[in-house]
Order: sequence, then C-alpha cells, then structure tokens
Amino acid sequence: MLPFDFLILNFEFRQCPTPYTPHPTPYTLHPTPHTPHPTPYTPHPTPYTLLKGTMSNLEAVTEASVLVNQANLDPKTVKTEGAGKAYQAVAQSMALAVQDGTDYLRNIEALAIAAQSVLTEQLVKNTIEKKMEEAGDCVKSMSAITASLVTPAVGTFGAIGDTAGEVLKKFPSGE
Repeated sequence: MLPFDFLILNFEFRQCPTPYTPHPTPYTLHPTPHTPHPTPYTPHPTPYTLLKGTMSNLEAVTEASVLVNQANLDPKTVKTEGAGKAYQAVAQSMALAVQDGTDYLRNIEALAIAAQSVLTEQLVKNTIEKKMEEAGDCVKSMSAITASLVTPAVGTFGAIGDTAGEVLKKFPSGE
C-alpha cells in the first residue's frame, strides 16, 4: 500500500448543491460594431536607406546585423557589459546574504519566544502556588534570554547588512 492510498480509499464524490446555470445574457467581444481606423496603413514610398543609399530588404538586414555585431562585440562594450553582469551577480549575492541574516534573526526570535513562553507558563504556575522566589527567577530568566539571544542576533543582522553594503560599494559597477 502506498503512503497516499488512504487518500484514494477515503475519497468521496459529492453532488454540488447548486447545478451550473449559464448567465442569462451571453458575453460579446464587441458590443458595438467595429469601425476601421480613419487613416489606413500605407507602406513608405521609398525603400530602406541606411549607409549605402538605397538597399533591398536583404541588404538592409545584413547591414543592420553587421552594425549591431560591431557595436556589441566592441572590446569596450564587452568589458562594460561584463563588469555590469558581475556587479549584478555580487548584488544578488549580497541580497541573499541579507535574506539569510533575516532568516537567522527570525529563527533566534522564534527560539526566544518559545523559551519565554515556557517561562511565562512557569511564572503563572509559581504565582498561583505563591512561590514568589521561583516567579522572580522566571522573570530574570526572561530578560536573560533576551539579552543572550535576541540582542546579539540583532547586532549580527546589522553587521551582515552593513558588510553586504560595503562589499557592494567597493565592487566596480562597470561605469
């Protein structure tokens, strides 16, 4: 038996309480008749002219692709684009580092809240049972948890953000 067989075995078919009824007025794409544009498209009377005077379509496309390749494969363009891509990669890495810091801070806070919840339960129990010394210890433990877990985690998160910003500032952007 597969782990999900119980889902198949316990599956029930139920009748929908209200059957489907179509909308009384059907949907129309154009509620008003379509009117053509007042000035229809007419091709330009002269053919493409780039650098060499009048050209055919094939010559124009060939010339345009040569110009694009020359512009894109220029060493300065390649270097600038490469530096820009590297900068984007570093920026993405720094953003991930800050996200990891956020996850760390969230996890530490979850641990602190869980520990404080247990201590709050003990505080209430000790207060009800008139054990004031133990209740005072619970309060001291709560502030110790905050001081030992949450405060350093906030500092660590701030340090991660500052370091990520400094790394990104120092990295050349390709400009």
